[in-house]
Amino acid sequence: MGEETRFHGLIGAGRAMREVFSLVRRVAPTDASVLINGETGTGKELLAEALHAESRRKGRPMVCINCAALTESLLEAELFGHLKGAFTGAVADKKGRLEAADGGTLFLDEIGHMSLPLQAKLLRFLQNQTFEPVGGSVSRQVDVRLVSATNMSLAERISAGRFLADLLYRIDVIALHLPPLRERKEDLPLLADHFRKLYSRQYAKKIDRIDTSALQAMLDYSWPGNVREMENVLARAVILARQEMLTLEDLPARFQPDPARPPAGNGALPPVPGVEVGEGRLKDMERECIRQALAQCEGNKSRAAKQLGISRKALYQKMERLGLTAPAGRDD
Repeated sequence: MGEETRFHGLIGAGRAMREVFSLVRRVAPTDASVLINGETGTGKELLAEALHAESRRKGRPMVCINCAALTESLLEAELFGHLKGAFTGAVADKKGRLEAADGGTLFLDEIGHMSLPLQAKLLRFLQNQTFEPVGGSVSRQVDVRLVSATNMSLAERISAGRFLADLLYRIDVIALHLPPLRERKEDLPLLADHFRKLYSRQYAKKIDRIDTSALQAMLDYSWPGNVREMENVLARAVILARQEMLTLEDLPARFQPDPARPPAGNGALPPVPGVEVGEGRLKDMERECIRQALAQCEGNKSRAAKQLGISRKALYQKMERLGLTAPAGRDD
């Protein structure tokens, strides 16, 4: 795989990803705050790592926190540190991630999950690069470049009173968007081949190539879990493969032909150099895919339909036929 298709762990040769790589090269040398937008599984942390690796801070630490994985109190202590006795269990002083990232980059993943009080404290830090650890009153100063990421609309969170507009202005100096896999299917053969090689080595199996029918099934699929889902699918396929070629039978059930499904034909798949691809687009989403899309879109059926690549009316028809209901959320 040539250097033109790989960028600090990210893989893509299509126009969308080339534009992302180009923008990273221009933005990284600055200290501007960057907000990465993208669905779950698109590689937002890899993109943050690429920003750090291309920056003048690359010799200094890059520290990451997943804001969705910690409670408010734990996240505050992890981010700002704490003094001994600040709360039950604080038996010693502890340096926070901000101090650990001094001179380098702090990556806040899923920042939209951060509570309003903690957002206000982060905003104060971004205004003057000083903060107080939990339980302390003496300010500390650090030099940190902030990169944030989210899989939700922060503008909608602001409208709902769940995100501070002033904080968005601070973290969104430069916006980077990672497109979902369904919007860059020209990169799919490259990714599939990369994961085939990766897991063939890891599991000590001789898998030389991917059958055309298996590749076509992957091209027809909408990939609600994006590159992360694809990696899991290819790892499974390599493990289960009975010959030196990945076939359609090695893929999960959701990729297998459905005899009840009418022939597709409402649009051509994107051309892929070196791969013969027929026409077709996924018309009938499986129950698991629809559930995942609705969950990722917080019950918003219009966004879920767009993510699945179908109309809102078609989504309603499929949900009714499959007996599915959306999680609580907006219905527009």
